[in-house]
Amino acid sequence: MQIQEALAGSLADVVAVVALLALLVTAYAHPRPLVEAAVAVVAGLAALATGRLGLDAVGSTLGHLAPVVVFLAAVLVVAEVCSRAGLFAAAAAVVRRTDRGDPRRLLLGAFVLAAAVTCVLSLDATVVLVTPVVVAAARGAGWSSRPVAWACLRMANSASLLLPVSNLTNLLAMRDLDLTFAGFALAMAPVLVVVLVVEWVALRVLFRRELSPATASGPGAGA
Repeated sequence: MQIQEALAGSLADVVAVVALLALLVTAYAHPRPLVEAAVAVVAGLAALATGRLGLDAVGSTLGHLAPVVVFLAAVLVVAEVCSRAGLFAAAAAVVRRTDRGDPRRLLLGAFVLAAAVTCVLSLDATVVLVTPVVVAAARGAGWSSRPVAWACLRMANSASLLLPVSNLTNLLAMRDLDLTFAGFALAMAPVLVVVLVVEWVALRVLFRRELSPATASGPGAGA
């Protein structure tokens, strides 16, 4: 009996690991939405079929996650409305007008814009909605789009430290932290400042050649 229970437990662990790997591979491959949804459902059902998680535990987990998922969906809807209203395009246009012919100024504007959007509307909005408009701004100026694209990528990661709403992980962790919304922001603000300084210096060093006004509009610019 003990051997059978051990084998069943091992099989459940293997199924759970395979299900997780399937989800990660699917997320990386990013197929059609229906395919992603199908893989997620099958993986979830396979994990539940092992019996390691009872119905009570499933209900408790769903109850814990539901408010977070609903809030995230609402934020994405708000971000999409802002995008369709032209908010991000207008912000990118302001950044482009104030660069004074210097790609370093454009990078700074994109850096600040991406950080602000990440903090307020979540990292997803920065990746999906802000990145295309700042990349288009850089290409429209005849400069390489790599520095601003990297700035958005890095800010989608680093600037999500500040607020609970900036990152899904933050929202999930908030329920287990003895912190208010303001308390979370105050605790993370000094960390964010340090991280932003490091990120800015790293971007300036990494793209120093492409950010030089003398070479920014040379061959390969806009790539």
